[in-house]
Order: sequence, then C-alpha cells, then structure tokens
Amino acid sequence: MMLFTKFMLLTSFFFGVLLSAARANDGVVYVVLFMHNEDTIFGDIDDPATAHKYLRQREMLVEMAEFLHENSVAFAWQSDWKFLQGVLKYETPELMDSTGGKNLVRWLKEDMGFAVDAHSHEHYGYNYADVACLIDSLGVPPTDIIGGHIWDPYNEKYADWERFRRPLQGSRFPYYTWNGRVLIGSGTPGHTYDPQPSGVWRPTDKYNYWQDDPNGNILCIGQYTGDLAGVEELVQLYRTDAVPADHILTCTIHTPQHFYDGFMDDFEQDLIEPLLQMQANGDIRIVNFSQLIEIWETEFDSLPHLYNAPDIVMPSQFSVRVPGDAAGNEGVFVQVTLPSTPRYENRQAPVVVHVTGGWDGVGVTDKAHGLADQGFIELDFNFPGSGRPGEVSGGVYDER
Repeated sequence: MMLFTKFMLLTSFFFGVLLSAARANDGVVYVVLFMHNEDTIFGDIDDPATAHKYLRQREMLVEMAEFLHENSVAFAWQSDWKFLQGVLKYETPELMDSTGGKNLVRWLKEDMGFAVDAHSHEHYGYNYADVACLIDSLGVPPTDIIGGHIWDPYNEKYADWERFRRPLQGSRFPYYTWNGRVLIGSGTPGHTYDPQPSGVWRPTDKYNYWQDDPNGNILCIGQYTGDLAGVEELVQLYRTDAVPADHILTCTIHTPQHFYDGFMDDFEQDLIEPLLQMQANGDIRIVNFSQLIEIWETEFDSLPHLYNAPDIVMPSQFSVRVPGDAAGNEGVFVQVTLPSTPRYENRQAPVVVHVTGGWDGVGVTDKAHGLADQGFIELDFNFPGSGRPGEVSGGVYDER
C-alpha cells in the first residue's frame, strides 16, 4: 500500500458496505469509476513502437487493477477496438504469466472483478457490435453497456442511440450481433458543453432525450459533474432533503487512459481515499454500471429520476450539411444560430443568411454577428471546397 494500510482500507470498505446496506434507499449516492481506452491510444498496430506503448499501458493497468482489487473498489473498464486488437496481437504466454496465465481482458474481469464494457467512436469501420465481438473473442462476455455517445441530435456527430433498440450487427464482423441497453456519458464533441444530469431514466426519442418513456427499452445513467466535488454536492442534496431518498442520484467519474509518473499516488490520495471515506460514512456506494442498473431496478423499483437535466433540448448553435450539385454528397456546411427568444409571438423568428467575404476560403468563423440576440435565426455557410478543418464543404473552391 502507498499511503493506507491494508487494514485501514478494508475496514473502511466493510463499514461502508454495512452502512450502505443499512441505508438502502436512504440517501446513498451511486458512484461509478470508469476508464476509456481510446482508439487513439497508439498508432498502427503493426508499428514496432506500438508494442512498447502497449506493454507500458498494460503494466500500469495491472498496477491500478491490483490496487483497486485489494481495496474492493468496483471499476468499469471500457475499451475501443485498437487496444483490444493490441491484446490479441501482443499477449504471449510469457507476458500472461503476470496475469495468472490469462490475457489482460480475461484477468481484469475474472481475477480483478472489473466490468468490461464496449466503448466506440466507430472509426475505421468498427461499430459497437464489432468492439463487443473483440471483447467476446478474448474470452469475456460483453455487457449491455453502451460506453459513451454524442446525445445531441442537432450535432453533425450525433451517434443515433435509437439504433440500439434492436440488436446491432457488426460492420467489420457482420456475423456478430450485440444488444446494447444502457447509455452512459451523454456527451458532446470534445466534451465542451456536456450536460450534467444525475439519475436513471429511459429517453423517449432523440428529440425528447430528457423525457422518460415508461415503455422504453434503452436506459440512461446520468454522469453529473464527473468529479469528487459533484459527488459531495449530490450527498448534500440527500442530507438537506432537496431530493427524496427514494429518487436515485448518480455520478460517474472518468479516469484518463494516459498514465504518468506519480499517477497512482495522485489517484489514491485525490480520489480513492476520499471516496472510500464517504463510502465508510454511508453517503455513497461505488459500483459499476451494470450493478447500478440492477440496484435501480430492484431497490428503486425502476423509478425514473432525472436531476439537473438541461432546460432546453435545442442548442443555441448547431451545424448541418446540405447536399447539392455543387457540393456533392458531402454537402454544404451550414451553421445555424438560434435566438434564445424569438423576435415575434408564437416563437416565430426572421432568418438572415450571412454570405462569407474575403478570398482565402476560410469560411465560417466563431465571430458573433449579434442578430440572434435580436431574435433572428442566423445561417452561416461555407462555399463549396472552403472552410476550416472539419467544416469544409464538398466540391471545389472557386473564389466564391
């Protein structure tokens, strides 16, 4: 142990379990710790440098897993396709000696008790079912947790979570199907304006995401602020009776995939130690996503609860692509800015189309025009072949 003795941590854990059991449905915040191994974690799988990066990541994951297991801390490990391909390529009998003769994924699940969930940005033709297939091929049955998605239907990177209402067929591995049921991490591109809901609900549809559908077959877990301060805020909501004890509150905390010197010391001191103390006090319970859903269904009778949901589903600004002869299937990039208060009654608003000036083909910028503040809907667009990276319209730029 680094700062705690094993006795202190185990005592804290067991007291926490006893108090949590005694206070079931009595104001216990459910906290999930999880990690994403992204498809950007290393380069080409056949690059010699990738083997070194994989071994380093594996070494740190083993150290982290052993620490959490020793202290009976639940954890959800969610991986995209590339790291799983690394497990398939680089695990050798000699390497697996350090993990009980098992590949890393099996060892994390079977020996360390980690939950192993699919996570996918769906790059390079790997969809969620393909990632689940890779997990399965490594000897671990995939869960039904959908490890992250872009929730906003008005964003061009929207992930279309409603397709999970039916079994999803693999793209890389079309013989494989997977049933996803539980959404986590209702995010935005770059996590720049993520909502901060807490609780569990069944989204009605993509345009009524924050409304519970009692008959819905897709569930969602709210991440709240994703940090220790957020957990403390939720605990206070129960203590002050701002939220009834029979309404579930949740917070999910993401652990970065990039380890650094001193990471484990910081991880223990800044996060695990205070969480274990809160668990010992009976204020929280640390679980994985699947355990949380089981608790919600059994101890909370599947009562939907959504705390701190956004007031407005429609964002103030979003982008679309409009296909046409000049821009092909890729389309003209159009940025739409909506007024917070429409100019006229019955939510009616005039529309103004801005035509980009200049000759350099940069196109739409972040500069505000100000007419949305006056109740207008504003449209900005990039001429064919122009625009900043990620926003370039299809076609060829011909100086407007």
